[in-house]
Amino acid sequence: MASQDEVQALKNEIACLELVVGYLASRAEVDLADLNAFAEKVIASLPEARRAGMRDSLGRLGKAYEALA
Repeated sequence: MASQDEVQALKNEIACLELVVGYLASRAEVDLADLNAFAEKVIASLPEARRAGMRDSLGRLGKAYEALA
């Protein structure tokens, strides 16, 4: 069973992903440089131990977005 800290860390990551998806949904066109800058701000808000995983998740999200564009 996950510890309370692990559960909270996952909730934080989900909230960060929701922010990025909301950002994408709110824009008719997204400049990838703007998206990357926004994503880096989101990643910087996470504890150091969670940043690499979030960077991977956002990288996959960005690739999916590019494929749809």
